[in-house]
Amino acid sequence: MKIEVWTDFTCPFCYIGKTKLDVALENFEYKQFINLEFKSYQLNPRAESNRLTQPPAMQSEKACETNSEILKQAEAAGLNIKFDQLENADTFHAHRLVKLAQTKGKESALVDLLFYSYFTDCKNIEKRDVLLEVAKKAGLDEEEADSLLCLNRYAKAVHIDQEDAEEMGIEDIPFFIFDEQYAICGVQPVQVFLDVLNELWDEEKLQLEMKQSANPCKGSYCVGDDCEE
Repeated sequence: MKIEVWTDFTCPFCYIGKTKLDVALENFEYKQFINLEFKSYQLNPRAESNRLTQPPAMQSEKACETNSEILKQAEAAGLNIKFDQLENADTFHAHRLVKLAQTKGKESALVDLLFYSYFTDCKNIEKRDVLLEVAKKAGLDEEEADSLLCLNRYAKAVHIDQEDAEEMGIEDIPFFIFDEQYAICGVQPVQVFLDVLNELWDEEKLQLEMKQSANPCKGSYCVGDDCEE
């Protein structure tokens, strides 16, 4: 079963949503059959490096309320987000690095580290030295990661993901597509993810049983003209 996740690493809702999906997968009996595929979505392309949030006295009341709600959700998910220390960051190169990690089976670990580095360690994940540090922690070859950042590898793959999102009308992230059948947008309770996983698994089991019943002679023993030789 494939789960496609459109996300960005400076999006707190994506961090919380991905964490809740992880909890759901840990509680899903057949998690070993799940294939997570991370899709690129830049909320703030070509971001200028500066403080993400203004001092509290200069923030609008609505912004303060939003940040407060995000912090409550993050805390409930076991996450530590430090809004007052964050900087804007262009995540294009981070997305390219994830594409490399996908070829090594290390994408989920890298995504987790990118979120943690940005929101908890308050590092600018636009910077090359930070990305190399994160890549090394995720188990990627440092020289290969460095080579990728020096060149333009996987840039086209990142652009294709964003074009696909535009074609599908994805405007808010995180956005999850389960087996190209079910879509979930935004931060949802863990149980919502579990319900979709279980429903899809039951549907796939039913389809398999129907195929088997439609070919009753297919097996190690059968008689009649319909048996396969």
